[in-house]
Amino acid sequence: MYLHCHNCHWQQDDFWDRTYNPLRSLLNWEDALLDRSPDEKFTKDAAFIEDHGDLDVRQTLIEHLGRTSRCIAGMTWRTMAEWQVAGKPGCPDCGNSLDMD
Repeated sequence: MYLHCHNCHWQQDDFWDRTYNPLRSLLNWEDALLDRSPDEKFTKDAAFIEDHGDLDVRQTLIEHLGRTSRCIAGMTWRTMAEWQVAGKPGCPDCGNSLDMD
């Protein structure tokens, strides 16, 4: 579940748990980094290349690390329990009610 505001467009990544969190997502890169050359093209998938460019494994990991860093930096409530204990507060930027998807 991810929280977002329809008023000011504040958002945060999905709530984290033991199976979904930034550290766990980085473990998914272990095989790509150990089994492939970092300079090898990441994919031949045309849709990925159109969206991200013709990146190699190293560049793709760097992009993923950047997104992960931004998710960690923008996280206000790590878990749904933290948000609920806080009284399900509204948007930290504008105070509007938050929507959960």
